[in-house]
This record gives sequence, structure tokens and C-alpha cells, in this order.
Amino acid sequence: MKPAKYFKGMHSSRLLLSMFISLLLGTIPLHAVEMVMVTPRAEDSKDGRWFSLVYNEAFRRLGWKLIYRNYPSKRCSMLSNSGAVDGEMERVATFNRQFPNLVRVEEPLRVLRFVAYTNNPEIVIADMRSFKGTDYRIGCRRGVKLCSGELLKVVKKKNLFLINSTESGFKKLILGRSDIYLEFEEEANRVLNSGIIDSSNIH
Repeated sequence: MKPAKYFKGMHSSRLLLSMFISLLLGTIPLHAVEMVMVTPRAEDSKDGRWFSLVYNEAFRRLGWKLIYRNYPSKRCSMLSNSGAVDGEMERVATFNRQFPNLVRVEEPLRVLRFVAYTNNPEIVIADMRSFKGTDYRIGCRRGVKLCSGELLKVVKKKNLFLINSTESGFKKLILGRSDIYLEFEEEANRVLNSGIIDSSNIH
């Protein structure tokens, strides 16, 4: 399944994902033995296995041990921002605008594409600015900061629906309850290629 509509805007087509570390006083001991890192990615997923390899090796060289924890995106933010854990394994580069006590480690893990999906071939999206002045009903996964931040600058709040899972986002689109669903391409492909939903009319 190849999505037909890609965002090409500065904040949307190529997202550098990096680790964020809490700067709260006392959160990270000088000679930490265990580092508790959180991510929305399941440890046995493709992304989770990659993160485990990278962080286990990086922390091994420092004499630390990775403790991998998997939570929904919103909870990850709350835990890292409060200092309950040592950091997040992945976030977009602008994440600490909302959480200034978190600092980005300047080493990107990977680059992602953020994609607009629709089952209406008449809808053409070039970038985020294409939403301005429209009444498109747009679904986006809860906890994705691009949805609750940058998107609200060009989309009417009443037209933005935050959804708990990728599967629910596509089902809402198929049922005609939204016009567009926004998702990271890798995550979208996981669902579209799984057979969970009928993706034959999704572009």
C-alpha cells in the first residue's frame, strides 16, 4: 500500500527522532546503573528491536543498563517530564518546546515521513498549509505532538479528532466519520498490510 498524499512541509515530511533526557535535579545519578527509558513502541516490534539494539550498546559503553518500558505516547511524555523515568527513546526535534526541562540528545535515531491518508481521491494535500481554510475532518493519533501542536495552527479545533490507535483512525476514515487520517508512514503500513481493515480504497 503506497500512500498517495505526502506532506512535504518542513515539519512534516522528514522528522528526526532523537532521545530526550530529563534534566530534573536528581533524576539521573552521576553513576547510574539502570536507565529507565520509555517509548510507545512495543519491545518486540521492529522499532522496539532497533531501539533495544541502539540503547543497549550505547548504555553498555557507559556502564549502564537499559530498562525498556512501553507506554502510550501521552503517558511517556508525562513520565519523562515529571522525572519518574530517565528519558524517552524517541521524539521529534521540536518536542522540548512544550517540555523545556527535557533536553534532546543530538543524535538522530531515524527519519520518518508523516502522511495524510484519505478514501476520497478528490482530496489533494501538498503540505500542512493545504488544510488552512478547509473544513476537512481530520483524525490524528492521541499523543502525537505534531497533531496537537503544529496542526492546530492550520486546522479548526472542531475538525480535529484525536484517536487512541492507528486501527481506530483508519476505521473512522472508512466509515466516513473523517475525511483524512494523519499517521507516521511506518505505523500506517503496519495496519494497512495486516489485513485488519479493508484498505482497498485508502490512498
